[in-house]
Amino acid sequence: MKMIRIISSVAVVAMMFVTLSCGSAKRQTRELEKLEAKSAYDKRKAELKEEEERTKQYEKKVADYKQGGWQVNGPRTLEVALLDHYKLDPDGNKTRTETVVNCGTPNLCTRSALTQAQNYVAQQANAHVKGEVGEELLRLGFSKDQVDNFSAMYGTKVDVEVGDFLTESYTVVRVLNGAYQVEGNFIVDKEKALANSLNAAKKSLLETGIISTKLDEIFKAVGHDFDVR
Repeated sequence: MKMIRIISSVAVVAMMFVTLSCGSAKRQTRELEKLEAKSAYDKRKAELKEEEERTKQYEKKVADYKQGGWQVNGPRTLEVALLDHYKLDPDGNKTRTETVVNCGTPNLCTRSALTQAQNYVAQQANAHVKGEVGEELLRLGFSKDQVDNFSAMYGTKVDVEVGDFLTESYTVVRVLNGAYQVEGNFIVDKEKALANSLNAAKKSLLETGIISTKLDEIFKAVGHDFDVR
């Protein structure tokens, strides 16, 4: 009988442990569900706030254009052109804007704006790659003279690398003091822009003779984002 009571006691304790464990697991699950729900709520709240800010920016931009006498160079309205633009670049970090004045026609102004944007973005990408590759070479133990040699060679190679990394998003035009003024807004494909600069950097490293088996390591360290605004 004593043995039976001991077994019964052990069974009761075991059942209590299982019950407590189940209860604890359920509480943990409920807490986890609460945290997930709060995280989803906070994320959606942040998204709504961003959408509200973009709406304000959009409305202000339309109003500013109209007040300044700007019109879209093309069949779209200002409202449609800007809506299309914000879909392509909602955060505004891929847009390069250039303004050109005193051109013979809006199309000539637009081509000039495109050339200016290409030159500026290429310069930014080139500087970005040159700086990051140079820093990585120093980190890997290459001398300052070797880095200077790379930089000099890079300067001769980079302008040869030409690529198509801009897409016209929208262009607005107005007549100011009897002459056309055009503002061109272009979406930048940063990966393509950097590819041109990286290609020039690889050629420069090879021709200066300072490159080793660490080629992949060097270029993995180069960030793929740079400022184009």
